[in-house]
Amino acid sequence: MSGYPARVRTPDASDTPGAHEPSTIADLLASAVSRLRAINALCSPEVERAVRAVPRHTFAPEFDLDEVYAPDKVLTTRHDADGTTTSSVSAMWVQTLMLERARLAPGLRVLAMPRSRIVTPFSATVVSGA
Repeated sequence: MSGYPARVRTPDASDTPGAHEPSTIADLLASAVSRLRAINALCSPEVERAVRAVPRHTFAPEFDLDEVYAPDKVLTTRHDADGTTTSSVSAMWVQTLMLERARLAPGLRVLAMPRSRIVTPFSATVVSGA
């Protein structure tokens, strides 16, 4: 979109070969799930299944995997001209707690307004029973 400054990404450890390997993502996800369970932001098998099924990193490709899978990290994706955040991906603990509190279950219908790029697929996974 025009009018938004691009986020400049500097090279780091994630630029090394193997940084986006499934085993790296699986390890980061396992750690995140463990931390989310420890703070009671993730309790149900349905929400855990959704967190494991939806590849969070595909919704924030400009961020390092360590940031994407850090349960407490808000991923700021856009800023206006004076630097004020105008768009972000919520921290994992916020997303999982919201899904837990919604008490979604297979077979339910969900109207997501406004539609979130990442929470909508999480919700769809829970209610589909996939």
